[in-house]
Amino acid sequence: MLEVLADHFRRIGRPFGEIEKTVSTRLSRDESSESFARSLLALAEIGIEHAVVITDRPLAGADLATVEATAAAIRRG
Repeated sequence: MLEVLADHFRRIGRPFGEIEKTVSTRLSRDESSESFARSLLALAEIGIEHAVVITDRPLAGADLATVEATAAAIRRG
């Protein structure tokens, strides 16, 4: 996935590690923190360093609790 970007950086002589890799990802309605953590960890495995969380509704209540539990699970490892 990031190979195309890495190749482009090699061609122009810029260190690939110089940039932060960010993706937007959707938190699905009623998604568990375990499921969301697995998704984020899979993105990290391919080199994504930051994730912007989006929803199809205001981020509040249960969604915030899911994001908080996901962050805690990822920090634990």
